[in-house]
Amino acid sequence: MPPARAADEAHLSWILPVLFLEFLAIAITKSLLPERLNAFFGDNVYVWLGAGETAKGFLAFLACPMMGRLSDSTGRRPCLLFTILGTTAPCWVLAFTDNLIIYIVALAASGAAAATFTLVFAYISDVTPPSDRAAAYGSALATLGLSFTVGPPLGALLSRRVGDRRVFLVALAIALFDTFLVGAALPESLPPAKRHHKPMWDPRRTFQLLEKDLYLRRVAGVVLCYYSGVWALVTTLVVYAVRVFGLSTVQVGYLLSLYGLCTMVAESVIVRYAVPLLGELPTARLGLLAFAAQCCIVAGATSPEPLFASVALSLVSNLVYPALSALVARRAEATEVGEALGALNGVKALTEGVGPLGFGLVMVEFERTALPGLPYLACAALALLAWALSHRLPDLQKDEDEGDEELVGLLAADDGGVAAEDAAAMEKRRLKALVAGYAPPLTLSPAAFAAGGSSSSAPEREVPPAA
Repeated sequence: MPPARAADEAHLSWILPVLFLEFLAIAITKSLLPERLNAFFGDNVYVWLGAGETAKGFLAFLACPMMGRLSDSTGRRPCLLFTILGTTAPCWVLAFTDNLIIYIVALAASGAAAATFTLVFAYISDVTPPSDRAAAYGSALATLGLSFTVGPPLGALLSRRVGDRRVFLVALAIALFDTFLVGAALPESLPPAKRHHKPMWDPRRTFQLLEKDLYLRRVAGVVLCYYSGVWALVTTLVVYAVRVFGLSTVQVGYLLSLYGLCTMVAESVIVRYAVPLLGELPTARLGLLAFAAQCCIVAGATSPEPLFASVALSLVSNLVYPALSALVARRAEATEVGEALGALNGVKALTEGVGPLGFGLVMVEFERTALPGLPYLACAALALLAWALSHRLPDLQKDEDEGDEELVGLLAADDGGVAAEDAAAMEKRRLKALVAGYAPPLTLSPAAFAAGGSSSSAPEREVPPAA
């Protein structure tokens, strides 16, 4: 194995356990929370939970680009230490209080640290070539799935033996051990020579970045629609299952564990074959359709069984995020990967703020009807809208492959210049770029074409012409 490849795998062998432990600390408490929240807040549970998630989402919208930008300057490790303690705080704070309002406040405040995947994906981008990133991102999300496969049933069983409070103390112990692992063992992925020192982060930077970069803005539109539906489903499903179908703590643990298992299989196995076979963008589109179907099944459920059956579709819907993240990482410059992924995760976090509160209010209105799950059809509609918007994106992976083939033809030209048919091909690509709404290259020189159709004199970052 080449030394560089061995070093890359050594980095991944450390970052994945760090990610696993962070979300294990969260997951072991998940099966305990629905019953406690219902008992404490009663009929207002959707509103309180939605308010906490809304505040968390808006803080995360600001924090994700900030932490990504900061990690581009200081390295990934220092930022990870902060995010681990911050994101796990709502779980272990219940070891010291039975007041669920304090939990809601901690949940809202944890948004300031909700940049784990921004940092982990940036870490992976530092040590992984573009062709392998979708699979590596899938491994990270599979690790999340493993946490939720093990955590909820483990938490339910521990609660039966030692009580809820000690489960929350275990969550605290796991979070502290994870921070120790980052500080003492995790190798830094971004050496000082590759760091890009930037001025203090401006909250407007995310909007400026999206305004400047059309491709990133269109990906953000897909993420906005998709994750508005995802967060509406994720934040209400277990509470809905308990209130409408009377699931026990152990049954909730099994439901969450099944979701985690499907996530793990999708991200560790399926994504490794789907992305190379289909491409990043087609894989994301397939996942969007699967999520829409999943929401329709949940909406029509009249017993718990369809909820468990719908989980099978998450084997495909879980492919959306690594595929889109790989697109953005492929698009970004090496010194701006953290900030670009932070902007994408910031939009994702914004949906966490908008979706749960509004959706929770709708759920309250439908709760006593014949079909209390009908609002989940709105989640399906959002996924279909995201699928439609994804067709406005060019397939960068396909463009690069075609560009390589054209470049080989240019280099093989006998006259050392650009043949008439090659010039015509370049002009055709330029016109397609205009139709797609992207800024075309300012020159059609062979050098510019060989560079992928970009020009350093362009006022904004270019997007490879649409195929």
